[in-house]
Amino acid sequence: MIDKLKKKFVVINMILVSIVLAITFIGVYAFTYNKLSNTSNWILKRVIEEKGHDENRKRKIGGEKINIPSQSPLNKLTFLVELNNENKIINIIDENIEIVDEETLKEIVSDCVDSKKNYGIIINEDLRYLKHKNENGLEIAFIDRSEEIDTLNSLITTSILVGALSLSAFLIISIFLSKWAIKPAEDAFNRQKQFIADASHELKTPLTTILANSEILLSHKNETISSQIKWIEYIKLESERMRGLVNDLLFLAKLDYKENLISSKEINLSDLVWSVILPFESLIFENNKKLESNIDSDIFFTGNENQIKQLVVILIDNAIKYCSEKGTIKINLNKNQNKINLWVNNSAVPIPKEEQKHIFERFYRVDKSRVRENGGYGLGLSIAKEIVELHKGQILVTSDEENGTTFKIVFP
Repeated sequence: MIDKLKKKFVVINMILVSIVLAITFIGVYAFTYNKLSNTSNWILKRVIEEKGHDENRKRKIGGEKINIPSQSPLNKLTFLVELNNENKIINIIDENIEIVDEETLKEIVSDCVDSKKNYGIIINEDLRYLKHKNENGLEIAFIDRSEEIDTLNSLITTSILVGALSLSAFLIISIFLSKWAIKPAEDAFNRQKQFIADASHELKTPLTTILANSEILLSHKNETISSQIKWIEYIKLESERMRGLVNDLLFLAKLDYKENLISSKEINLSDLVWSVILPFESLIFENNKKLESNIDSDIFFTGNENQIKQLVVILIDNAIKYCSEKGTIKINLNKNQNKINLWVNNSAVPIPKEEQKHIFERFYRVDKSRVRENGGYGLGLSIAKEIVELHKGQILVTSDEENGTTFKIVFP
């Protein structure tokens, strides 16, 4: 899938670049062609104006050719044909180079006379012409297009060469860019694959336990419910664990699509934190741990109340689970320079630096040996991070031997 995306990226890039180059080259070609045509037409007009009335340079058909001075601006491969009112050639005013023979000239002149256009090109002879009607008949000026054609052919050759080199360069650049551009999609795809694998693994354990206990119950059909209550309780326990996992997965899915922040309102964050702390106090004391709290009063915050409450629950629950024996859990809430700071700290074995950068990844757990003991799936901190970011905040973790582990949240 990723390889297909990269190929698609490169193909689209190359198509777009090809279109841009084609438009550019066509534009340059059209501009050059138009400029050359205008220049040739201007020369033809000058030929009619300046040469057409110079009696010294007129000659009859088959007569001797008279040269134009080399310094003349019209010293081009041009000639002018004068026709009477019956369209018969009466004079040819020629330059210093013979362009066509007389028979060919007669055919060309005949074609020009028959043409309804006053100007145009004669492809077979590489000539451009301009007709001018006067009182004596018709004047037709001709100019050789060889130089014009050579210029255009040279432009085409150069364009093809530049285009080929440009496309080759863009192809190499696109291949490298595809790796960079598709990287987020590749990471997301890999995370999705890992997420599905981890979710399947987490669901497998409770399902296996439920099936095993169900088999035991089925093998004791004649026993009373009370005698088999242990297996039923196991099934209930694993079902609740599985329900919790599914609920967490659904919650994460909603957060991914930003669907769950529709009921934002102003909440008293101080009261909310206290309401979460109080139910945990007994659990903390039962586990021979200490609780220290420093909650500033009347700190208000606009957000989703249920999500913020879940965020605080996740952080405190995580602190209790991983707090060292007879350790201390500290919870601080204050407002400083219009920023709300929420700290949850617990004394614990430091989280290694290399582990800290993965701490908010889904299904990630530092101490995998305590998973079943603590009843977690490695989704809590991922959910916490999503909630914080959804509220435009930041969540950071620090951990060392002296200060323990601290999760710091900053809301704007």
